[in-house]
Amino acid sequence: MADLDGDGTLEVAVGTSMGFLYVLSAADGRLRDGFPVQMNEIQGQVVPADVDGDGALELVAVDAAGSVAAWRHDGSPLWEVQASSLSVQGVTIVSLRDDGAVQVVVPTSAGVVHIFEGATGTELRTGSGATGFPLRTGGRILSSVLAVHLSPPELAPPLLGRGAGVGGADSELHLVFSSFDGHVYVVNARSGCYDRLDLGEDSYTQVIADCE
Repeated sequence: MADLDGDGTLEVAVGTSMGFLYVLSAADGRLRDGFPVQMNEIQGQVVPADVDGDGALELVAVDAAGSVAAWRHDGSPLWEVQASSLSVQGVTIVSLRDDGAVQVVVPTSAGVVHIFEGATGTELRTGSGATGFPLRTGGRILSSVLAVHLSPPELAPPLLGRGAGVGGADSELHLVFSSFDGHVYVVNARSGCYDRLDLGEDSYTQVIADCE
């Protein structure tokens, strides 16, 4: 639910197994003009966000064919691009730079994490070899990506305190998620460099963080 057009009332956005993206009035359930729009089957959460910086919210959705699309509040397309596969849980919106722009993080069942520029849909490509984006893991990714600021070790508070290594003015944005290769990945969102935590089994669920 979000106020997509800025008129002070809420709308409800929902994606369906038939591939339709509906926007309904939260007050009376009426279908909003311009909707539904159609993609392939939508399994993941539809995310409202101002991805192009125009002050209005767009809707970002991923379908079962791996298409990632941003739709304006009137149903017109902002952009549509192709990821490696479907995203079961949907996308995560992040801000990697200090320029006010946002990016769209898309984890896929092909085991790849893509990052697209929110304003244009252009894919962010960084690094080379084993690190950088798009980032390939050793198994399917069926969980959402958690975006969290983690302090570098030299800036982290003593480990006896709660929330050690989390937050702080000098902290860096990391992407944390599980893969069906039995690991939890902790990825520097700018460089794509990562550490892996060996679970020894698979997980469908999003990692959570205590930032107290």
